[in-house]
Formats: sequence, structure tokens, C-alpha cells
Amino acid sequence: MRFTLAQLEAFYWVARQGTVRDAAQHLNLSQPSVSLRIRELEIALSATLFERSRTGMRLTNAGTELMERAFLVLGEAERIQSLSQSETAVRGTLRIGMPEVFAVCCLPVLLGSLGTVHPYLRVELHISTSADLLEDLRERRIDLGFIIEPARPQHLQMVPLGYLERRWAGGLKSGLKQPLVAEEIRHMPILTIPPRGGSPETSVTRWFNSCGVEPTRLIPCNSVYVIAQLIKRGIGIGTLPRPLIDAENADGRLCILEAHPPVESSMMYAAYRLEATSANIEALIRLTKHAVKETRFLQNPLY
Repeated sequence: MRFTLAQLEAFYWVARQGTVRDAAQHLNLSQPSVSLRIRELEIALSATLFERSRTGMRLTNAGTELMERAFLVLGEAERIQSLSQSETAVRGTLRIGMPEVFAVCCLPVLLGSLGTVHPYLRVELHISTSADLLEDLRERRIDLGFIIEPARPQHLQMVPLGYLERRWAGGLKSGLKQPLVAEEIRHMPILTIPPRGGSPETSVTRWFNSCGVEPTRLIPCNSVYVIAQLIKRGIGIGTLPRPLIDAENADGRLCILEAHPPVESSMMYAAYRLEATSANIEALIRLTKHAVKETRFLQNPLY
């Protein structure tokens, strides 16, 4: 006997919710229907997927392995289903989140295209750090997020977009010897986005760590735009996304500083919850890919 998508969906939501009752409510099914689908799936796979107890359902080793595969299979099934939806299905409201650098460099092009191609789709914009956007996705405060270098998100669909180039930057009068060497700048004021979301590192601390050196005067700031303005005024140096350096350097007061080794680029993703897959999200991601290409925001775009 072969398993069905309905059985796999029941399994996925029981694993996510922890109980048959909560899964049944989410799927708008009766509890006996969900339980039957789980039993039929276990028979089809010849495996026990849950340990049953009075407090809920816990995944077995076989269930844990299946969970990751079910996540991928159900995501593909949702995308296949969306192929049958017409462009007129792209309407309503979509809550999208993005970091400041994406908003500064890509948002004007993206919103211009959206108004032309999908005039019935309205968006709400949330500007925040990647770590906070991941939390917003999990808590269902946004539907789609553009995330830079996430820390192993669980049960989110991640669509890689390309690499965001980062460079060391200083003010016009920084007068630093180049290329920068970690040991020589470790005691300077260095502006950086604070580590959050489960990752103990930032691009700055990762660069120093790769050199075996610890910086002593880090200045955390949760706004990359504010960091750029402070660097312009000579408060310190820091790593900035290359597109932001280009966008904010009309007055010539930002200088790219060569460094050894270079700062690593960061992968950027479009992220959304598996159950939130929709024609709206697919359409917005397509337009985002065009905006990224037009603005040359990312290196080596992956499409």
C-alpha cells in the first residue's frame, strides 16, 4: 500500500502541534480521521512514527527522519498546486519583512514592478534585522521575509537568492594602513550589528575570529543605516554591505577599506512558513528576483 499526501499532511501537523486534537483543528478534520491517516501511514511505511502518551505524541527516530522529508514533499506539493492558479489569484494583503539594506537598495524597484504587474496585491512592510524577521515569521507576524545568513531556521521554506557582498568601510579621513590586519585594528572603535537569533557571531567577530584575534572596542547598533552614518562621521569603522556603501556614498565620505583576509559574503534567502505557501508569495519572490537583478544587489544570483 502506498502512502498519500493526505496521510503525510496529517503526520506533519500532528508532529508540529504535538497532539491529534490540535492537528485536527488546524486541518479542519475530526480527530478519528487524523488518527486513521496516521495509522495508515505507519502501515504503508512499516514503521512506528510516534510514541503515544497521555500528554501527547512524540516522534520516534523514524518519525524524526520522516519529518524533514515530509516538510520538503509538502512544500513541493503546494508549489505544484499553485501552478494551476491564475494571475487573478494574486490579490489581497501580504506582510513582507526585510533588512534595511534591502529596503534602501531594492524596495523602490520592487514596489514599482508590483504596482504594474499585480495591482490588486497590497503589501505591508516590516523593516528589521534578519534575526528579528525570523522570529516574526515563526510568530506569524509576517508572511514572507528576506533574510541574510539565518541561523538554521526550523520548518521554514528557504529560497536562496544570492550572495550579499560585505566590505570594511571607514570615513574619508580614516587614514588607515591597508590592507587592514586584525591585530592592528583590534583596539579601534568598531561598529557592528549585535549578534542575535541563536548565532554568537557577526560578520565583524567572525572576521576577527578567523584571524585568531579578539576586538576590544565593539559598538553594537541594530541599524546598519545608522552604522553607515556613524562611519561617515569618523566614529569608527565597520563592515557594511557593498550595495549600501554605493547607495550612501554620493557625498564621497565613505571609503572601502581593503582587508586581509577579505570579509566573507553572506547568503540571502526568501523565507516563509510551509503552510503559508500561496500565489501571492510565489509572485512576490518572482518580482524580487527581477528587482535584485536590476539593482545588482547580490553577487551570483541563484536563478
